[in-house]
Formats: sequence, C-alpha cells, structure tokens
Amino acid sequence: MREQEIQPDFDAPTQGGAHDAAPTGGAHAQEPEAAPTGGRTIQEDLEHAMRGWGADRRAILGRLQSATAQEKAEVRGNAQLMGRLRRELGERNFQTALSLLGATQGGQQQGGQQQGGQQPQGRTRSGAVSGQSAQIIAQRAQWDQTIMTSRDGEQVRDAFARYWNVQLSDNAQNSNWSVSLLRSTHEALKALPDQDTRAGVWRRLNLIDGGGGSWAAGQGQFNLGADAEGRRAQYGNRRVDWLAAVVRHEIGHAVDTALGGVRAFKQNVGGWNTAGTLNDTRSIDTWANQMGNGWTGRGGSPSSQERAQIKEHIKNFFAAFRGNIGASGRPLETGTQADHPIRRYLNAGVPVIDVAKACAAAGPQFYADSNARRVVNGKIYSINPYYGRLQSCNAAVGQTILRNYQLFSEAEFFAEVYTVFYEGYDPQSGGQPGRHVPVPEWRNWLLQNVHNRGGAPDRATERGQTNPSVGIHAGQDGAPS
Repeated sequence: MREQEIQPDFDAPTQGGAHDAAPTGGAHAQEPEAAPTGGRTIQEDLEHAMRGWGADRRAILGRLQSATAQEKAEVRGNAQLMGRLRRELGERNFQTALSLLGATQGGQQQGGQQQGGQQPQGRTRSGAVSGQSAQIIAQRAQWDQTIMTSRDGEQVRDAFARYWNVQLSDNAQNSNWSVSLLRSTHEALKALPDQDTRAGVWRRLNLIDGGGGSWAAGQGQFNLGADAEGRRAQYGNRRVDWLAAVVRHEIGHAVDTALGGVRAFKQNVGGWNTAGTLNDTRSIDTWANQMGNGWTGRGGSPSSQERAQIKEHIKNFFAAFRGNIGASGRPLETGTQADHPIRRYLNAGVPVIDVAKACAAAGPQFYADSNARRVVNGKIYSINPYYGRLQSCNAAVGQTILRNYQLFSEAEFFAEVYTVFYEGYDPQSGGQPGRHVPVPEWRNWLLQNVHNRGGAPDRATERGQTNPSVGIHAGQDGAPS
C-alpha cells in the first residue's frame, strides 16, 4: 500500500491572555504502591526495562524503589545484572540505583538513615536522589507501566494525565481518545527532555479531528489531531513518524512560550522581522523601508497618491484570507479597474508590489510556493495572508528547508527546528541531540540555550518536581501547525 503524504490540518487556536505563572505540581506524600509485575521476577522486570534501544530509566528506578528487601538482596548479589545496570543507566543514575538498593559503590548494604537518625533529603554526595524524588520516580513507573500495558481506556487515560500532570479533553467529533493514540503520544513525549515536557506551560492535551495539531499559548493547551497516528511525513530527505513530529513541534511552541518568545533565536539567528499588520497601512511603508527602497522599481515608482491607493487595495485584498488557511490564492489585481495604479505598476519591478503579488497568488499556502520566496537585499520578504502580517527572514531560512512550514512565521521556524533537533533523541542515553539539523548555527543555539539551559535535561526529575513553576507569556503566535 502506497504511503500517504500528509497535509496537516491547520487549526488556529484563540489567542489567550498572559498568565503570571503556571500551577506547580506537588509531590505526593503517601507511600507508593508496589508496581505491578504480572508475576515476573525482579530480574525479569529489569531485563524488560533494559531491552531495546536505550533503557527505560524511570521503570528501572521505580522497580528498584518498590522492591522488597529480598528482591534488593537478589539484585545486589547478581554481579552480571549489576554490571548491566551500570552500563545502561550511566554512572549518575547507577548511583541512584545503588541508593535504592541500599548498597554502596562496593556493593555493601547501607544503613537506612544518616548520622543523627534523619532520612536523607535532596541529593546525597553519591548522587542519589532524595526519598521524595525516588517516590515520584516510582509513581511514574507505575503509571508508565499502566499506559504501556493496560487495555482499559479509562485506566490509561487516568495514568497518562497523572504521569504528565495535564488534563485530557476531547473536542473531536469523529474520534475518541484511544489506548493506542495515548500510548503513541506518551512514547513521543518520553523522547523529549523533562525540562520541556514538565515545564508547567503545557497543561492540557485536547483531541481534535484531522491530522495536525496546534498550540494555544494563553490556555496552555496542545491540540492533537486524532488522524496523526500511523502516518509518515517528509523532513528534509527523511521520512519520519508524523505523530511524533507533531508532538515535538507543539512542545516546541510550549518551550517558546516558556522562554518568553526566544527572540534571540528568531531575530538574531533567523533574521525574522515583523513590520506590522495590514490593519494599519502605514506598516507597508515600514516594510518597504526595511527592503531598502521598496517603492522603487525598474519601470518607475508610484507617487505618494498612487502609493496610498495601492496600500489600501493590498490591505483590503488580503483581508479575505485572514484566518482561512484553506483559501485559494488570487491575482493581486483582482477587483480593480483598468486605470488602478496596482495594474500600472504590476510588472514594473516594484519590490512591495512584487512580494504582494507573489503571496496573493499563493494564498495562505505561500510558505510552500517557491515562487513566493522573494529575496530583496539578502532577505526573504512575505505577506502572511493568514495573519495579514508583513514579515521577513534571512535568505538562509529558505535555502535550508527542514519542512516548508518553517517559512510560515518566526514561531513556526523555531518549532520546526526544535522538531528536527530532537528527532531520534533518546533522553535515557544522555547523548546530544541535533544530528539532523543541517545548519550548525541553528543546532548550536538550541543546544546552548534550550537543551542545556537547566544544566541537565532531567533536572526536574532529579529535584522531585512533577511540574516546576515557569512564567507564562501569551506569545505572539497562536499559530496553526
């Protein structure tokens, strides 16, 4: 059966107001229940968590936390198993495992209390997490096992909501949350750093019809299309899992929101600049000045009176596209009389008119039309018909295509680079992401300012935080994606 090409749905969420801070999830005080093992031995459970590409660190540590004294002794006494745990977990997490097993580096059993009879709090010198943090890890391991093994939809939905500390909702008319969809989404989320998926900005996962997704910054809501599951899409020269790409893309928007707009990346790295919207025709003059001399063409330059007529026509023409991603493009001169100045200068090489003409013909799908990528003085200028926004970016953004959608807006540029940056990344291995990002400047900026911003991607887990408080900004783009 031929693989289906994906045309994602574009759902424009409502713009929300700014919030000062996200809710903070607290750690649970009660003792965790023992994780269900289905009759397997602890060695079989650990082997199950270590098989495949990359060990499931949370499942391993959760199982060790809930182990009985006899089971812990069994693991400590199995030198081969202990050696594999060290290799799979890495030194830092292996120290955590030793603490949970009540063992020192040399394998001797530790006492249950520190000097003075106090239970250890926070991280110990050996790198072990506190009892509270281990408790959270154990709880997540239980929820993870439910998500990955249960066939009961209610159980899986409840475990998913608890694991990610989000609300699940359903606005789809033709679909419902299925176990398979939640499981696939869960696996895609686990392939991202905790500091991004647990930053407190993303608070609700909402099911919608179609095969795409969207991010509503003011609501902290990630909308996911039910039809995204089981499909593939093209990124550069690679075919990738579309659902996982949608998850990375929308979490990228949430990271953008959490970091206050990543202006340094958009403006300094991508060269993005917005002159304003067509609601105010004076923005067109600002945009023209950014081009250098946007009103002067090979075949003459419109007078001030003619410019006023041209600007008013462009404003009214693009108003028909606002908020309608599926609209078809039309000739810019549509609806004008024969003597209108837009017709007089249509082919005179006036940059403002040339860009407007190209984007009018392409419509809201302008980003996918190479003819609409008009370069003026080293930058790509465009009118985003969906927003009626006058914008520009570095020519390199159009010369190195991850996916055409990166040209839709500055917010989509960041989200698409983020999507590719974490493609194939495994948080459990501790390796560096970004191997599929072809532009070193893009890759290095995300590595330094996004991936390494907290010192370590799993910092939230180590500190026992289920959802650290992070300030929320409304963002400039409730962008369809």
